[in-house]
Amino acid sequence: MKNLIKLSKINKKLYISISSNPGKVGMRFYNSIFKKMRLNMTYRAIKPPSLHKIFILIRSGIIKGCSVSMPYKNKVYKYVDYFDEVSKNTKIINTIINKRGKIYGYNCDYEAINKIFKKYKINKSKKILIYGSGSITNLLVYFLKKKQFRKITLKARNNKKVLRILKKYKLKKFTFNDYDILINTSSLGMKGHPKKIMFSDENIKNAKLIIDFVNKPKFTNLIKLAKFYKKNYCDGIEISSNQLKSQFKLYTGQNLQKKYYLI
Repeated sequence: MKNLIKLSKINKKLYISISSNPGKVGMRFYNSIFKKMRLNMTYRAIKPPSLHKIFILIRSGIIKGCSVSMPYKNKVYKYVDYFDEVSKNTKIINTIINKRGKIYGYNCDYEAINKIFKKYKINKSKKILIYGSGSITNLLVYFLKKKQFRKITLKARNNKKVLRILKKYKLKKFTFNDYDILINTSSLGMKGHPKKIMFSDENIKNAKLIIDFVNKPKFTNLIKLAKFYKKNYCDGIEISSNQLKSQFKLYTGQNLQKKYYLI
């Protein structure tokens, strides 16, 4: 915490990301872009010792903005004064901004999901199998429900959480023999987590598209298997890149130039 306060005194606007397992992708990206665009800003990735203390620094203006990763996307909700539509409806926040002493919460992941679905032309006729039961799963199901997708199956290690999500969004429990789209929203495959493949070989062979939200490493075992079977795939870096474009505009008020995209 003391290091953050010191950073705020070097005459640069301070932005941070909070995560249980801080990575360097976002930090390198932002600091590189801030430098190239000559923006008087700096960025740090941290594991917060206390959310309460972090939000004291945000509300005071010492920290200007904050990117929120697992497992804090639900936990920060109580500290926020104003919300965008998605974060208000889902209670899932991934971007925090201080505006004149008030704390605003946004969800840039929703727009990233929307862009991925448009790019890969995923329509309502597709059968979708999702593995996971955390905040990203909740957000994805919220998106699918809003876009009137019906052929959705949820699986996870924690079946009670799956049932809660189905009940929350009033979804019927469907099971199909094969699926067009496989989506991993869990931490499986992430650096420091089990590298287990969450889908059967048969599911992968029959799928048209495989999406993995894990962005560290870029080529998870699931993505490697998708490449092996010559399947169309979307990795976590592509999803993160789309999220960062929306977040960058919230931080700076500027559109991110295409030459600076992660992909």
